[in-house]
Amino acid sequence: IQIFMMYNKLTLPVKITEDTNHNQELVQIIKNEYHIIHTPFGKYDIKEKLAAPSNMIEISNRPWLIITHIFTHIEYMHFIVNMFFLYFFGKITSIFMNKKIITLYIGGGLSGYLFFVIASNVFPAMENGMIIGASGAIFSIMLAAAIIDPKYKISIPLIKKTNTMTLVTLYIILSFILIKTTSNPGGNMSHIGGALFGGLYALALKRKNKNTKTTR
Repeated sequence: IQIFMMYNKLTLPVKITEDTNHNQELVQIIKNEYHIIHTPFGKYDIKEKLAAPSNMIEISNRPWLIITHIFTHIEYMHFIVNMFFLYFFGKITSIFMNKKIITLYIGGGLSGYLFFVIASNVFPAMENGMIIGASGAIFSIMLAAAIIDPKYKISIPLIKKTNTMTLVTLYIILSFILIKTTSNPGGNMSHIGGALFGGLYALALKRKNKNTKTTR
């Protein structure tokens, strides 16, 4: 974990090309996350300044919170787990989708926030809640990677080597289950929203590439 946190030493293995440009945007996302988690504010201040509320009136007064919340974490474990999966699944999208990883990250985060707002109107306990973290964005990249290369074998410590589609499917099913069984239904709803965006985006891109090859 300590080595992973030393982001200046972080490099991503590239299968297809030695061109490191494919990895620069992924590393920059991790750097941004690392800097934000080390802001001088306390937990309460960070949530107050950077988390996104479910209340639409409040978000209309501070619309930038829709973006800032997906680059912010207030718990180290939350940060570490999200960056861990960003590293493993991000290297797949950075290879096969080049610079589109930024679109996946931002789009997944926004889609996750939308699902969080919807959930706040479904679950009374979430009324006037707040969301913070990159989980929706990470799920977007995870499902996109699984659709791009479903048989790609991924090795994660403590988890048997398995293909991307199997692993991501299990995590999405788990998020559905946790919506009703945990005190954080909004967070799990954001996982679903992020995954939906990433899945649709990857499918559209594959279809576009297929049509381009057919035309040629």
